[in-house]
Amino acid sequence: MRQWGWICVVIALVLAACAQPEVPPDRFYRIEAPRPEQIMAQPRFAGALEVEDVSAGGLTAGRAIVYADSDRPNALETYSYHFWAEPPAHMVRDALVRYLRAAGVAGSVVTESMRLDPTYSLVSRLQKLERLTGAAPGAVMEMEIALRDNDRGKL
Repeated sequence: MRQWGWICVVIALVLAACAQPEVPPDRFYRIEAPRPEQIMAQPRFAGALEVEDVSAGGLTAGRAIVYADSDRPNALETYSYHFWAEPPAHMVRDALVRYLRAAGVAGSVVTESMRLDPTYSLVSRLQKLERLTGAAPGAVMEMEIALRDNDRGKL
């Protein structure tokens, strides 16, 4: 009987050694633009303004949240359990559309999925979207944006 007791103790110790700590739950975040401070009385652009899909590359295109220490801003890392709810480029496009509609900048503000022949197109690329940690915490967002007059073919 003592032999069975020792065997049970050994099995319990082996199983305890294999136990893993509990994995933290995944957390998801959105990007929201503030409401415009001013709403235009008359639209600045007559006709439809199409906000094209925002392009992004590298780590900025993924759903993992990118961060860098403010003392080493060129060494990028990603969080393991913190993610954007959607790819940042999609959320930035949707936030731009909501903001421009609320501000009344054009007769109508649409996305590419509407398949219209818009008067103007807003073309953009998300170049950086990073959290800064360390001595000088904050965030960095960098975009390149162009407005194209489709009727005249001019930027």
